[in-house]
Parts: sequence; C-alpha cells; structure tokens
Amino acid sequence: MLKKIFLVFLIVIFSITLYANSERYRIQIGDVLEIYNYGYSDLSQTVTVGPDGIVELRLVGPKSALGKTPEEFASLIEGDYKKHANESRINVIVKSRTPKFVYVMGEVVSPQNVNIVLREDITLLEILSLCGGPTEVAELTELKLMRNGLTKTIDISPAFNGLEWSERVFLEPDDMIIIPKKYNRRVYLFGNTGKSGPVYFEQKEPMTLNYLLSKMGFNSDVMLPEIKIHRDDRILQFDALYVFNNLEQIKLETNDIVVINKVDERFCYVTGRADGGKIIFDKEEKMSLRTLMGKLSVDMKYLPTLTILHADGTIDSFDSKRLETFDFELKNGDIIQFPISKRVYLIGNAPQKGEIVFSNHEELTLRALLIKIGYQLEEPVEISILGPDGEERVVSTENLMKRDVSFQSGSIIEFPEQRYVNIVGDISSESDRFMFRYDEPMTLKTVIQRFNAIPIETGISVTILRGLEQYQYDTKEVFYSEKKIELLKGDTLVFEKDRERYVLLLKEDNKLSKIYFKANEEMDLFQLFIKLGTISEIWNDEVRVMLPNGDIRITNIDDVLSQKANMQLEPKSMVMLPETYRSVYCFGNTGVQGEIFFKRNEPFTMRQLIIKTNANITKSTEDIIVKTNKETKRYNPEEFMDIEMDVSLEPDSIILFKPFIPKRVSIFGEVEQPGVKVFEQDEPLNLMMLLTKAEGFKYNADRNISIIDSSGNKKVVDFENLSDPTSVELSDRSYVIVDENLDQYVLLLGDVRSPGVKFMKLKEMSLLQLLSQAGGVLDWDKNTRIEITRSNGKKEIIDTDKEPVNLNDITVKVGDIVYVVPSNRLKIYVFGEVLAPRILRYYEGLTLFEALLQCGGPKDSAYLTKILYYKGGIDNYPQVVDLSNIKWSEPTEQVYLQPGDVIYVPKSALVDILRVTGFIGSMITFSSASLDVYNTMTQSDVQFPVDYYSDDSGSNDQTDSSNQNQ
Repeated sequence: MLKKIFLVFLIVIFSITLYANSERYRIQIGDVLEIYNYGYSDLSQTVTVGPDGIVELRLVGPKSALGKTPEEFASLIEGDYKKHANESRINVIVKSRTPKFVYVMGEVVSPQNVNIVLREDITLLEILSLCGGPTEVAELTELKLMRNGLTKTIDISPAFNGLEWSERVFLEPDDMIIIPKKYNRRVYLFGNTGKSGPVYFEQKEPMTLNYLLSKMGFNSDVMLPEIKIHRDDRILQFDALYVFNNLEQIKLETNDIVVINKVDERFCYVTGRADGGKIIFDKEEKMSLRTLMGKLSVDMKYLPTLTILHADGTIDSFDSKRLETFDFELKNGDIIQFPISKRVYLIGNAPQKGEIVFSNHEELTLRALLIKIGYQLEEPVEISILGPDGEERVVSTENLMKRDVSFQSGSIIEFPEQRYVNIVGDISSESDRFMFRYDEPMTLKTVIQRFNAIPIETGISVTILRGLEQYQYDTKEVFYSEKKIELLKGDTLVFEKDRERYVLLLKEDNKLSKIYFKANEEMDLFQLFIKLGTISEIWNDEVRVMLPNGDIRITNIDDVLSQKANMQLEPKSMVMLPETYRSVYCFGNTGVQGEIFFKRNEPFTMRQLIIKTNANITKSTEDIIVKTNKETKRYNPEEFMDIEMDVSLEPDSIILFKPFIPKRVSIFGEVEQPGVKVFEQDEPLNLMMLLTKAEGFKYNADRNISIIDSSGNKKVVDFENLSDPTSVELSDRSYVIVDENLDQYVLLLGDVRSPGVKFMKLKEMSLLQLLSQAGGVLDWDKNTRIEITRSNGKKEIIDTDKEPVNLNDITVKVGDIVYVVPSNRLKIYVFGEVLAPRILRYYEGLTLFEALLQCGGPKDSAYLTKILYYKGGIDNYPQVVDLSNIKWSEPTEQVYLQPGDVIYVPKSALVDILRVTGFIGSMITFSSASLDVYNTMTQSDVQFPVDYYSDDSGSNDQTDSSNQNQ
C-alpha cells in the first residue's frame, strides 16, 4: 500500500514539473474521460460528460465534472469511492476533448470550421490565414464578427493594405466570422419559395426580372405567375409567364423587393390509420377518393365505411360498394376518417403481450386470437375475458375447436398466471426466479435442461423447499431419468456442489475464486494449471501455497509446468499467484497509454516499451523523459533507431514521449505563396526559410519586412542589407508582412511596348534589362535616342547607334526617368463619323479629303456640311469645312493639312463645339503627349535629330505609319 501511495505522489510531482507554467484544462461537456482506479481495476471505466455536465460512475453513481480540472475531479470522486472501496486511488485523464469551433464564411479562399480547442488564444488574422486569406472581391471594411447573438463590424483593410493595424482580436468558441462580397447590385427575394433573401448580380450579369427568374429557377408548375416589385413607395405588378413569353426586359434597381409565391398545396387529412396524417396530391393527380385509396394502398374489397368531414362542416359517408360506381372528388382540407381498428389487450402468460390489432375484415374471436399470437394448445387452459362494458367471463380452450368464443373490441384477455420457482445456490442465474414458458412442463427436469446443470466438474445436488417439506435429488439422476418430478408455483430450488474437493485461488487484483476437483482428479499444482487453461503473462514467477494448517510452501511456475517441482494440494488450500511488479506508466506520443505491464519473459527495457506501446520515435517526438524516484533523464528518440541502443527500466517509472508541436508562422503581402507556413522539427525557424516556403518575393515587393511576434511586438528588417537572412530568427505564432514597394521604381516613357512605372527588385539594373522587361522598343531602327533623368536632376543623352546591346553597360537606378524619344511626332488626328477614326502620320501634301479616305471614308450618318477643322491643334477655334459635294462626285476645295491638325466629322448640324473640343482634348492627352509629360517632369527640352525630315520627309508608307502610331 505504501508503494502505491508513493507512486501516486511521483505522478503528481512529475505533472507539476512539466506543466507548472500552463493553466490546467477544465472539463467540458462532451469530453471523454478515462477514470483509473489503481486499487480496484474493475472500477476503472471510460465515460462521456453528458449535456448536463454529469458522468455516470460505477459504485458511486452520477457526479458533476463540468468546469473542474482532471485533478480536482479525481480528488472529488476519490472520497466517494473510498466510502465503498477504501483502497481506491483515482486518476482522471481527458482522453478526447470536445471540439471548439470558430466558423469562417464568406469571401475567404477556403471557408471552413476551425477547431481551436488547442489554441484558445488564436487571433482573427491567424484564423483568416488558416482559411487561405480573403479573396480579391472581399469587403475588408465590413468583416462581421458574431458572438453570443451580437454582431460587431471590424475594418481589417489596413492589415492588407500595408498600413499599421495593431488591434489583436482574440476569438472565442462558437464565434462566427463572415466576410461579405463587394456588391452594389442586389435585390431582395421574398415569398414562400424557400429562397428568400438577397440576390446579388455580378457586373457582367444583366439586372433584369427575366434574368432574376432564370437565376432563381422559376417553375410555373409550383410558383404563381403574379410577381410584385416593391420599389421605394411604389408597388409594380408583373406576370411572369408574359415576361418569359414576350422576352420583355424589366429592369431592376438596387434594393428592389421582389415578391414571388408558390402554388397552394392540394391536400387532405386521413385519421384512424397508422399511415394517416396530411396527404399531398401532385399537380397531375386527380384529387379524389379513389386516388387516395391508391396512395394509401387500401384494398377496395375490404374498404370499411368512411366518414368525410368537409371544411364547411358537412359530412359524407362512403363504403366499398358505393365507391365501385362513384368516385368522390375531395377538396383542400377534407378529413377522411377510417373506423378505429379492432384491438384487444393481452396480459398473463402469453406468447405476446399488450395490444393486438385486428383488421376490419378479421373476426374478433378467441380462436382467431390464439392463431394470431401463435399459442400452442397442448393442455386446456382457462382464459379470463373482461369486456369494455365491464362484463367478465372465464372460458376454457378444451372445446375451442368445436365452439369458438367471440368478444368485443377493447376487451382485456388474461391468460393463466405465470408459473415460476425460486433459484438459489451454486448455479449461474441472471435472476433468482425461474419463469416457465406457457408451453413448458413445470418439472425439475425442465429447470435442469434450461440451466444445463449437468454435473460436469463435480456432483451437483438440488433440494426442493416447499413450505416445511424438503426433497433432495441428484441432478445427474434427474436428467437421465424418465420420471417427471412436478414442481409447484413458488417452490425454491437449492443447487449445491460438492464442497470438499476444492482449493482457493488468489490471482492478480486480489481476485479470489474456488476451483473444484473431481473425485478421480489429482489435486496438485500441475492439474490446477491445466484446469485454468492458461498461464497469465502478468503473473509473477513465484507460486505460493498456503495449507489449511497455515504452513506456506513456495515454488515457481516454470518448474511446475515442467513437473520438476509439482506440489500436492490439500482440500481448502489457498494458491496465490501474485501479479508481477514490472510495470511503468507511459504517456504522450504513443498508441497505448497508462500503466504498461511487462510479461514474465519480456525484457524490461525501453526498446520493448516502444514496441509494446507502438511509441512514435520519429521526428514527431521531441524527447523521451523518464522519471524515477531518484532522477529524471531525457533521451533523443532517434537514438533508439539504432538496434544496439537500449536502456533498462525501473519498476513504477513514469515515461513521457513528448510530442513535437510544429511551429507556425503567417506571412502576408507581396510573396508568391502567402499564408500559414509550418516548420517541422528539423527546419530552422528563420526569415530565410520562411521566404523559401513562401516561394520568394513578388516583383513589386518592398524589402523592408515587418515582423510581429505573438506578443504584438513589431520590428522592421531591411532584407537587402542583411548579411545573413538566416540570422533573423522567428518565434512561433508570429506573422510577417511584406508590403508593396512604393519607393523602389523607375519611370519609363516613350516608344516602348509597355510604358509606365516599373518596380525594381534591386536598387539598380542595366538599361537593356529595363527595356526588355517593358516589351522592348517599338522600332530599334528609328528609336535610337534615349534620355535618362537621374534622381539628382542630371540628364544623360544616349544614342544607341542602332546597337541595342550597348545599353547593357548603362545602369539605371531607383528614381530615374527613362524616355525613349519617339521617332515621329508629326501626327494628324481624325475623330467622329468615319469608318475608322485614328491618328495618321503626317506627310507633306496631305489633304483633309485624303485623311478622311485613309480612315475608311465618312459613314452614311456623317454630316459633311459642317466638318470641324482645328488647324494647329485644339487650342485654336475650329474652322468649318464643307465636303458635302463628294456625295455628288463634284470637286471640292483642297484643304492642305499641317502637323498637329485635328479633324472632327459630326453626326448632325447641331454639334456642340465646346463639348467636342473637350472630348478631343482628353483623347489627344492620352495618345500623343508623352514627350510633353516627360519634358514637364524633367524640365527637359527634347528635340528630334537634325536628319529626321531628310529620312522620312515625303514618305507615303501609310501602313507602317499607322501601325507605329497606334
């Protein structure tokens, strides 16, 4: 006993040492608990905490476990156990915990229910990371957090837009997070269609009533065609079938309420039948009495008289004959009453008890009842019948075959009382009362046959106690005898074994039993082991025999089995087979936990423990901690991968296979694969490994990285200036934000395929790389002049001399402005009612009429009498040119154009010159002003090469000019 107390003390000290700094878990509803009673193993059990927080325990009954730590609950129930079993020592282990979910819905990559039972301090950002983060169309300013019936709106957009967001929102079980979608096109559907609520329209979807009906799957078979639209203080009414058939487009507006209802159900009610209740008729079914009988599978031949109660209070009656010639149409809400079935109630010693139902066509007689319940008429019995009117009579089954007995529905039929005897003594019985079936003879042989009480091990006698009388018999003689020994109701049968040739056996857990020997069997240890049929592996080697006179003899099991030291036993001796003390207590990352016993022939070593418990010694186990009464040792699990490595164990040691919990870091922002990254035991937890798991930076990523640890502390790391990125260590549950690079860029303008702001991964790159990333220069033969304005204001003029490879030696740095000078700024702008409005390349001698022809000519809708001609650009007031004569093939006045001229062909005479001028100005700004923008930003005055006109003057290559300028 002292040893067990010391063992419990070691367990408590070991648990306190490992978990002193953590708050103990408190038992919740639904948890599965292991209740270990080290004093009485048969009282150990597995229980589940019920909805009321109660667990049902053997011996002590219901106990409340809700809100208690396992240690508190163990201490509580240990006192209750000791009231009945004073050696009880209780330990409570939470085998499985009730999951605690946080529900994430809406616009996240992976909506799901997240179990936070092991992470009760989890934050809102961490939950979103586990769900893959918000989608591109998520409304980050309107995140809804629902808790305990209350809704809170949270703006999380700063965290995803590179702004400071220090709010740490901790979540609780049953929290619901909803991220809505960015929508401004919606209507609300209302009615009994089962689809009520908001209906959203994508930008590409037409917001019309036709499309809404298609979107919701409008079915004219089950839905009414009348549709109402509530808009502000108006109600608009439409017919859905007319809208569909005539393809009429009814436009909807945001926040419209569309009311659609289903077609009314066609139904009736059926009472008096088990399959009754509300009966629904389909649209194509005839709602009549014959159809109803078919739906209920009623045979018309046995149709009883039906009563039909209509909604207006009138009543009709129908029977099978009337229904053969006349079908009755039903109305909504009609009640069809079947007559209540004929039934009787059985009590007493009958094959069936309780309610017996007769069909309407079955006769209600005693003969039909006996056949229905399968009663065998071996001997006449008297049956009592109590009618529903209170009349009682007794009938005999002796002449039942000649004369049947009728009774009324609702009668109570009582069969003869139950026949029984009482059973006591040395025989296994679930009850102390033996019940004879109605078809069994009430004899002693019946009892012996049912109990299989044949003397197999030793002689068994039975004594019949009947009042003051006693009758003793040998069960074997009764079993083989033809003589019937009649029993009376209430007799007591006492079964007794031969009480002389037996030994007492004391096994593990102090279990005491009797082992009987036959008269012809040797009473020795070897024969005892044969009778036991097995040798338990948890027995100790030692066997002790206590003789009736008190002497004790000792031997061992192996010598007895080999008959080297067999020992004769005296009747009533006690044989003690003590349990082995070679056991340890194992917890953690193993398949089997708790007390682990080692067999007599098993090595008492760590390697054997690993095999017995299916322990995990891979990287998922961090340490193996062994606690004895002297010291605590730690082992690396991988050491035991070596077959030669082994460690001897000490009895009652406590061994923890400490699981490795992977560390997690969340990374957001401009990386290729953001989200939660898991670090295994052999992976270094540093910045370089995290960026590797995230597949590196995006092209526009800022190298100033924000790192926020689990406590909320923030630091910024300049990745470019790190001599060793692996030196930046990260902590578990921290998160890293890589913002967009808003400073490290160059501005590329001019004749390149993709001009604009270009982000730089590094602070400098070659000019050739920059131009290549922008799709290259439009024409290397003509665009040979490049100007670079450095961030300090200095300018460099570069002439490529038609050898682009030379640009690889020129460096472009952050903040520079690179301008590829266009080869041709001489353009003519044509807008309005022409087949192909475009920007034309100017050449000397180009006329206004030729410019219109190069644009495909005027449209049929063109108003040629009032063509607006802006000479020199839109800064000048337009001239009006009349080319209407070209429709009649008459000569027109030649208007010669100059560079920068703008032509606008109107559609009618009512042209607004100011509006047209504003429109043309905005078009020209985006199409031809890159050089002006560049000169303004850089304070430059870029000029074209001197030989420009000599190279291209007079050229009429319209196709090349058009393509280049486009």
